[in-house]
Amino acid sequence: MTKVAVSMGQSVLDVAVQIAGSPLAAWQLALANGISITAGLTVGQQLLSVSVVDARVVAYLEKRLHRPATALVQSADATADGIGVWILESDFVVQ
Repeated sequence: MTKVAVSMGQSVLDVAVQIAGSPLAAWQLALANGISITAGLTVGQQLLSVSVVDARVVAYLEKRLHRPATALVQSADATADGIGVWILESDFVVQ
């Protein structure tokens, strides 16, 4: 089997769509790689590929060089502060 490298912001579902053309392949992808379907992936991580489900979707993404990336990415700045990161009634209290 071939391997695929994970891009920034990709989840298991994103990689499944990219290489197999369907989010349904996420189960196979997770099983083939011994990970959870909700596992956090790291940039550059190598995953074993799975069979193509919808070749039209794969061809569309490849032609346009699109890589689905919908995972939440942790901010690099853990010390961020200000109204953009405050939580109403927790960090920021309205009086």
